[in-house]
Amino acid sequence: APGARAAFVPPPRAPASAHATHTTRPRPANQVLTVVLTYPLQFFPAMVALEDKLGLSDESGLLPCCAARTCLVLAAFASSLYAPYENLMGLAGGLCAVPLAFIFPGWFHLRLCKPRYGEGRALDITLVAFGVVMAPVAVVSAILSWH
Repeated sequence: APGARAAFVPPPRAPASAHATHTTRPRPANQVLTVVLTYPLQFFPAMVALEDKLGLSDESGLLPCCAARTCLVLAAFASSLYAPYENLMGLAGGLCAVPLAFIFPGWFHLRLCKPRYGEGRALDITLVAFGVVMAPVAVVSAILSWH
């Protein structure tokens, strides 16, 4: 009964890496949930600034605050439909990522540690100078490549 013996043979298993990539792949529902839960956190500073400019406060009621927040979200949605994503990311990189990566670390180290001379001070000044040069280059490049 060679056929009976073959029925008890377990099926071949996939390599462990195949299981890992299948189970760690994000699902669309998880991505949507992540965006929905982090969007208010990302827009909170803009909402506070908008409410301050419009003179809204807790005393002005819930409806005006909700209307202002809804308009802000709709404006962000409309701009995402119009503006290409890669151009916005390039602009954000030039305005935010370059200072965070190059200018601020060197500047803070110069201010906090106060190196008077040596390689540390030269590296800090080089980082700040590189960031000051590259931030406008990145912003202008993003604007020029705008479709």
